[in-house]
Amino acid sequence: MTLPQRDPLHRTYAEYLTWPEGGQYELIGGTGYIKGPPAPTPSHQELVGEPYHQLRLALEGTTAISAIPGISIDWDRLRATPGVE
Repeated sequence: MTLPQRDPLHRTYAEYLTWPEGGQYELIGGTGYIKGPPAPTPSHQELVGEPYHQLRLALEGTTAISAIPGISIDWDRLRATPGVE
């Protein structure tokens, strides 16, 4: 779950009423917050995780590496690992 973004400026209720409809906004003590998207559901996580799981199984016993988009791989450190080409 992502944390809400905080608006650094002091806002009024009148300003809050002008914010776009359909957004997930809050005004607490003059501070505006934009709420992030809701956390993924367990079924979504399972659906997203299954292709990765299948890829890992298919690559088992090979020197290939499976990775999830958005992660960083330290290739120099990985090459220094015994058994990894």
